[in-house]
Amino acid sequence: MKRIIFYFFCLSLLISLAHAQTVSVKSGGGGDYSTINDAYAAVKANAATPDIINIQDVGPYLENIMINTSVTIKGDGVKPTIVSTPTSGGPHSSTDGNAISIYTDTGSGGDITVHLENFILLPDTTTQPTRGIRSNNNATGLSTDKMTVEMVDLLVAPNNGSNQPVTTDGMNIVDLTGAAKYADDLTYFTGYVDVSCSGCIFSNNYGAGVGSADGLIFYPDTVGYYLTVGPGCVFSYMNRIGLQVATDGCIVRMNGTKDNPIIIKGNWADKSYTYANGGLAIFHDCNGVPSYNYECNYVYMCDNNNQGIVTSYADAGEGLPGVTFNNCAFVNNQQVGVSITDDLIQPWVFNNCTFANNGLDTSASWAQLNIGEETVGGTTANITFTDCIIAGNGEGDSTDGNNSISINASSANVSFSYTSLVQYGSNRLSTAFVLGSGVPAPLISNGQSADPEFVSLDCGSSDFVDVVSLTYYQKGSGGTDLSGAGDYVGGIPMAADPLWNLYE
Repeated sequence: MKRIIFYFFCLSLLISLAHAQTVSVKSGGGGDYSTINDAYAAVKANAATPDIINIQDVGPYLENIMINTSVTIKGDGVKPTIVSTPTSGGPHSSTDGNAISIYTDTGSGGDITVHLENFILLPDTTTQPTRGIRSNNNATGLSTDKMTVEMVDLLVAPNNGSNQPVTTDGMNIVDLTGAAKYADDLTYFTGYVDVSCSGCIFSNNYGAGVGSADGLIFYPDTVGYYLTVGPGCVFSYMNRIGLQVATDGCIVRMNGTKDNPIIIKGNWADKSYTYANGGLAIFHDCNGVPSYNYECNYVYMCDNNNQGIVTSYADAGEGLPGVTFNNCAFVNNQQVGVSITDDLIQPWVFNNCTFANNGLDTSASWAQLNIGEETVGGTTANITFTDCIIAGNGEGDSTDGNNSISINASSANVSFSYTSLVQYGSNRLSTAFVLGSGVPAPLISNGQSADPEFVSLDCGSSDFVDVVSLTYYQKGSGGTDLSGAGDYVGGIPMAADPLWNLYE
């Protein structure tokens, strides 16, 4: 009897394994399949779930992929390289031309979740895709089923000509001579789609032939969809914008950490090519309905050849997203750190943020921080700064807004509390404020003006925007150290008794 039971147990195990949807891929053989597309076709044809494709060698895999069912594709213990030509043969033209296309159609069977993890995505050296990853399901022949796209530890970048990425961390601009670039954006998400990414690098797609390339475009077709950006993401050295939110009414959550921030840097890397809105870290463009709130934690927007974050709206009455920035830094941008312009309806809140060394472009007058003129009558926006450091680029006196805080919103309530408005030292503002006609002075309480003595203004440094000024010790709200987005590193003995340092 025991033998019979054991026999049926083994038989049932073999049957379950035969229908298992976790399959392996090895390009040289030895796995269940030798190509990703063969593995996807197999799991797609089998009704069992989950559909998981584990890639077990580095490749390279010379494939383009079209996905319209739920699936996980990931590097398993290695970080494989997928080198892609444009997709073709999809149900609509928008699903063609990309390295990876994600969509739903009438035969796909409802909502789908696509999880992409731990691989490198490069364009082919002879025929480049338009984009690295593209989602769309809003055209004839496609369905309105919801797509959820999850990206973890991906690297999307140009091909150095030898099927290797031109960068591994996205922190520096590289010479693209001989490299193959994507023809446009690295990633573009439209349709009925939620998108999340963590530990992903989208970098270095710039120069002739790449159009108005952005690192990531989030462009859902209607309100209520989510973009979630997690720790370790880098959007850098694109021809235009690091990250673009092109639909209002969506929800944006950008949650880096102190040890693993989100970095958006160096965009508009090739200034010889002129594009509208070139060189922005984040660009938000309304489409006519009030937005849900943004929440940004530990996001560093630095070294962009235009501005940090910019909002733009086509018509009066479109809703400005309410934004909360915590522990964020806007540093070394050529023009403006933050530009809040048009239709000031919802609140902007900045807590423990640092603005410094913006307005480096001397060809025109640029502010460290610009609060523009609202165009909606009868509304009052509240814009607040708490425990922030607002420093300048050390330039001389100016009365036209350069190297200062420019406020032109006559109906906005602008307030600064426990905030340093630095007016002397190597990172001083030339003047604290330049106010437009009829604009009331902002409310300032518990302020400091001492030079923060930044340890570093290099956003690749571990001590980025850390301050050492004794004046900042226990000057923040609640008796905390005033440190902006960084740390106070002066040390308690120094603060408690400065003379003690003479004898140490």
